[in-house]
Amino acid sequence: MAKENPRAGGTGASVSNATDTETLSQNPAFRQPTRRRFAVFVSAGLCCGYAVSVEPATITHEPRAFPDYLAARTFAEELARLESWPLIDRNGGGER
Repeated sequence: MAKENPRAGGTGASVSNATDTETLSQNPAFRQPTRRRFAVFVSAGLCCGYAVSVEPATITHEPRAFPDYLAARTFAEELARLESWPLIDRNGGGER
């Protein structure tokens, strides 16, 4: 007595390996994850100086503190250019 393979449909029904993009996009299991949108921020530090951070936070780009606005802004501009991320100046674009 031959047993039917349950993975092959069991009763002779055809099983299709759907690769149709429309079918796959409707199934949540096949959706591609959305990319995170990173941004570089320049802001006034808590006690003194200025801080440059990346949000959402990453291990590779930890927040850095700078003694003056020009150094912080220069670093932030280069990081934003290097990573192709937007630069947001929470300090209003000028010194405090």
